Amino acid sequence: MFKRAMEMRDRLVLAEKIERLKHELFDYQYNMGVLILERNDLSSKCEELTQVVAEADEILKRQQVANVVTFGEAEMRVENLRRALDHGRKPVLDLEKALQETYEDFEKLKASSVREIAEIEAKKGEMEAKGWEVEENLQSASRKHARRIASFLS
Repeated sequence: MFKRAMEMRDRLVLAEKIERLKHELFDYQYNMGVLILERNDLSSKCEELTQVVAEADEILKRQQVANVVTFGEAEMRVENLRRALDHGRKPVLDLEKALQETYEDFEKLKASSVREIAEIEAKKGEMEAKGWEVEENLQSASRKHARRIASFLS
């Protein structure tokens, strides 16, 4: 009878321990799921920011190409006006005025282009900073995940 009571007590202790371990396993699985969801969310944010940075790079490249073309056209206009002035096709005052307007347009365009490029580069810098922040968060989530797995396994 004493042996039976001991066996019964041992079974109860084992059942309680199994129940506690099941609960602990459930908690670990739940936390792992939360970490996986966080990691997936951070990964998608990182991908989005990478796309935004790539788009900003593409816009910057297109803007630079457009600026080169525009600058070339402006230089050709200036050169044509100089040739016309040299050949005396138009009165000198009209050519000087047109040349001055062209230079003003060119300087405005140049200032505008420089400003736009600076803005695009600033946005690119912001996006890269956000990308690094997301990357750090992703790494932090991965480290948490690894610690939880390690603590679960030990």
